[in-house]
Amino acid sequence: MNHSLHSDEYNKRNENFNKGLIELDEKYIEYFKPRPPIYSSQKHDSILNHFMIINTHQNLALNITSTQLPKEIMVDLTNLFHQHWN
Repeated sequence: MNHSLHSDEYNKRNENFNKGLIELDEKYIEYFKPRPPIYSSQKHDSILNHFMIINTHQNLALNITSTQLPKEIMVDLTNLFHQHWN
């Protein structure tokens, strides 16, 4: 699927994906809260610090950049990504 950065469908998927990321941060707050923030604007670590989305011009791909994440967080993140981008 081509995800044009200007399409309404892309914007809706992105909005829903971001809401899901907030929910994952809240679900796993006991993991993230004691960990130091990456950026000064953060109070503590966040799921946002542990992945990248790569645009291959044909599809989006999830790249989990942290090997420190517990398996259940990785699985939930992967499922969230596929729910909104596949």
